[in-house]
Amino acid sequence: MLPSAQENTNNVNVTKNYIKPPPKPDDESYKAALEEVQNKINIITDKINNTSDNGGVETKREELLARLDKLRGKQAEIRKNRSNTFEQLKSMTESLQKKKRDLKQNKDNVPYRSVKEIDNAIE
Repeated sequence: MLPSAQENTNNVNVTKNYIKPPPKPDDESYKAALEEVQNKINIITDKINNTSDNGGVETKREELLARLDKLRGKQAEIRKNRSNTFEQLKSMTESLQKKKRDLKQNKDNVPYRSVKEIDNAIE
């Protein structure tokens, strides 16, 4: 090596940057945080269990289902009455049309159309 190169390497301060290891976790703070979260979970679980024990939601649901059944029954009755009414209307319409056809047929069988024709036939 050249003497000037040796001088340069001697003058350079080499510093190494070491990464510090993370601190060890604190067991007491971990346990305290875990206990706090567990308490919150227990509170929420108790609330869920109390609502189902109350039956407030269940009784309301049963009431609504009973009401729905009543409404379905009324709806079925209305449909039945409606279909009966339409059947009656249909039968009345058919009988009216039959009467019209019979009347027209009877008119066609009569040879006279007006009073003048009858008077002419008599004379």
